Amino acid sequence: MEITIPRGKILKKIRVPTILKAFSFIISIPVMKTHMHTAVTLSIKNMKGLLWRREKARLHQLRCGPRLMQGYKELDMAISDMATVLFPHLVIIDGTVGMEGMGPAYGKKKAMGS
Repeated sequence: MEITIPRGKILKKIRVPTILKAFSFIISIPVMKTHMHTAVTLSIKNMKGLLWRREKARLHQLRCGPRLMQGYKELDMAISDMATVLFPHLVIIDGTVGMEGMGPAYGKKKAMGS
């Protein structure tokens, strides 16, 4: 199904599986990590897991003019747009082991307290 993003800057709609209608409460349990295409990811980017199939990749492929982006990355703006309509009701961030550097593919694990 499609969800309209009324005030989306670069996204006007997103596609999610219809089964999402069956749930009235969403819990997000992300790991604390950095990401090579954006800053830290935490719970907002974790919600990309609810997107329909290729919709996840589409957010990485958006290209907009510099006037619209105002110095921000397209992925950051797309995630921000997505978060206005697709957000968790409860977030528990797993910070026992984090990741720093060029995550998630080339990041380095970092245990809490080290």
